[in-house]
Amino acid sequence: DVKIEAVTIDTDNSVLGTDTMDNVKVFVNGSQVGSTRDVTADTGTEFTFGSSFVALAGEVTKVDVYGDAKTSAAVDFTAGSTVDVGVTIAAADTEGLSSGNTVSAISEVEGNSRTVVASTLTATKSTGYGGATLIAGTNNAKIGSFVLSAGSTEGINVNTVVVNLPSADSASITDLMLKSGGTQIGTTKSVPSTDNSFSVNFEVPASETKTIDIYANIKSG
Repeated sequence: DVKIEAVTIDTDNSVLGTDTMDNVKVFVNGSQVGSTRDVTADTGTEFTFGSSFVALAGEVTKVDVYGDAKTSAAVDFTAGSTVDVGVTIAAADTEGLSSGNTVSAISEVEGNSRTVVASTLTATKSTGYGGATLIAGTNNAKIGSFVLSAGSTEGINVNTVVVNLPSADSASITDLMLKSGGTQIGTTKSVPSTDNSFSVNFEVPASETKTIDIYANIKSG
């Protein structure tokens, strides 16, 4: 068995002028070892593990590297760029648990390239709800419906939905609310304005949609 006390993580970005990465983590056989830190130098950053990383004799040890798609200065990676992550192990950072000897150094080994793509979320009018004439005094009237669609890259977490209304419309309704699948989301706006922000918490999975319906009470004249 060999204890590995440290590795150097190096990142290469095909577009940006800096080869750094935010919030990098090292996992060994599915569990994180060492602390989360940024790769802050173009030549790589050393991650130390103490005694928590031991490669067992005769077994394959899987090392995974995770990080945010941002530079260490929290600048988003550019869509369309490619990122390579490399791992280097110095002989001085190894120790055979039985012999106490070091093992041969491992020169940089790069993983597969990763291409950065942009997440997308679009909103469209629901085809299942057309124009309608609403009767004054109607409560819980459905006044709109739209569909959120997530792109194929990843799911999208939505935490705010804003409903904009013409001033005449906002003055003619009360108790503006959002529903999805018949269940209310967010808090009712008892006195709506022209700019109504709802705090919500839901996910639109990758390549899927979520329908949001808008309800309100119609004032009596």
